[in-house]
Amino acid sequence: MKKLFMFLAIAGVFAACKPEEIETAFEVRPAQATIEVSVVDVNTLQAAEGYTLTASAGTVNGNTVTLEGNKALAETTVTLTVAYKGADYSGQVKVNALRAGGNASYATTIVVGSPVSDKEITLKYGDAVESADKFYLNPDVNGHYGNTTAHYSHNGIDTWVQNLTEFMLTGECDYTIMSGTKIDAASVTYADTDYKNIVDSYAKVLNNYSEEPAKYEFTVSAWAYYTVEQTALYSDYVISVLADGVVVGEIPARNVATTMEYIEIANPLGHGHYHYGHGAHGDNANAGGGIVYGE
Repeated sequence: MKKLFMFLAIAGVFAACKPEEIETAFEVRPAQATIEVSVVDVNTLQAAEGYTLTASAGTVNGNTVTLEGNKALAETTVTLTVAYKGADYSGQVKVNALRAGGNASYATTIVVGSPVSDKEITLKYGDAVESADKFYLNPDVNGHYGNTTAHYSHNGIDTWVQNLTEFMLTGECDYTIMSGTKIDAASVTYADTDYKNIVDSYAKVLNNYSEEPAKYEFTVSAWAYYTVEQTALYSDYVISVLADGVVVGEIPARNVATTMEYIEIANPLGHGHYHYGHGAHGDNANAGGGIVYGE
């Protein structure tokens, strides 16, 4: 079921100012991506304890790996390694490029331990097919201070908002973080039913999809057209369960990640006044609109 992505409010937050303080600037924060890592023991089907998690990029704090860009964040693949009971288990997460100020949320599960079996049980991940859905700000047409027209089409986006003032604006979005792996138990197949319980165990522990509420904050330059873009990133693949190298079951899976990015361009009606990251103080308030997923 598709969720509502609600744009809460845009509000001018600057107090009235002295003439010499009219021009001011703000610094866009670096892009940040997080990877939430679940470590699960396939024998107990519970979260493992006493392991060590390391990552090839970013910083590790508990089960969270954080990557921060030098303003923008370049695309990278992060290798995650879990040391558990004398053995190493690894997985990879592709982190997509992200604009400065953007947020991205990823989640993955690393399965540790070996199922009780007379054969060696391993997993093989098939090639992924990637796709994405994008959603944009759909503001209330009467809700934005200084906007002569609330919606503007440009570069394939139909809902740019206009800030036709010399004031900077601040805003925030309520949205839903969609992350993790979806597995439909009914789609799992078995080449050898003697291993059904083992295949089902992997299908259960790898199924970790979740939806969590979050907020995204941004600042709007004076004389800008602006929008907020949410991207749901999908990666579809098949996980094969092997016993001594022979496939005994297959688990179709979809991994989902979420990115949030603020985008602005120079307002063509700005008459050369637009300057990224700049604007005047003000005390003007603005109402919000909403971003809605199509049904």
